[in-house]
Amino acid sequence: MERILVGILLALIPVINFCLAYHFSRQEGKLHRFRNHFTFYYADWLFVLFNFLFVFAVRGDYYWAFVLALFSIVCAFIMNIIWFAHHRKTKNEGHMYNFKTRRLTRAGLTHAIYLPIQLFLIIYFVFFSINNIFSFANLVILLPYFLSYPLTSKRMHGRFIFTDLFAFVLGLGVLLIKFLTYFGVF
Repeated sequence: MERILVGILLALIPVINFCLAYHFSRQEGKLHRFRNHFTFYYADWLFVLFNFLFVFAVRGDYYWAFVLALFSIVCAFIMNIIWFAHHRKTKNEGHMYNFKTRRLTRAGLTHAIYLPIQLFLIIYFVFFSINNIFSFANLVILLPYFLSYPLTSKRMHGRFIFTDLFAFVLGLGVLLIKFLTYFGVF
């Protein structure tokens, strides 16, 4: 029963992130830019099911959970720096950064808190998933998420930016390896 409760709580994380980002983007007059962010507006909804199934798809290891949590925080911080530097350089103002104040918007702050949490869940799943139907379902869920990166990059930036291409290639590569190990090829 507690696994189901934890699964529900984890599933609420992307819902809360979306609701807060939507609310703040609307308040700040940037809702049209938020809707243009395909990954955030559409693909992140895949994490509702992914996060719920997460508790049934992994085995626990508290030491590595701590290490991977720190790693996720560092990676998320670096990713945000690169994304915001790109937006500053191209003057492509989105819904998460304000050029006038040179600060994150409240939607950007919400996403900056959400990103390391979700990144941790994905990385932990990659390293500590067990071969069961829940793991397979999560692999299938992650596939359209990573496939959405080129569409999002092209739609938002008019071209593919490095971080989106990197996430796309890395995500598909990791999924390929996980699918192969799931089916006993490795």
